Amino acid sequence: MIKIQKETVTKRYREDGIYVETIIQFHYDTETEKLNHSREMQKSGFEDSGQVRENVGDMLHPDYVWFGSYYKHIKV
Repeated sequence: MIKIQKETVTKRYREDGIYVETIIQFHYDTETEKLNHSREMQKSGFEDSGQVRENVGDMLHPDYVWFGSYYKHIKV
């Protein structure tokens, strides 16, 4: 099941316009789910960061899950 973990939207104001960066991060149950969702996100204009696993545990007790981080930059 796809679970959104975090969404960050940053606006940068410059003389030539406003630049918006959106980052959305997800956790997945399987590698196949991650790969299929990555294709969907890329069709929507997002880039895949390339990271596929994330430790949700700690250093002594690591617990790795399938992970996707996607970002998009637009000028408004």
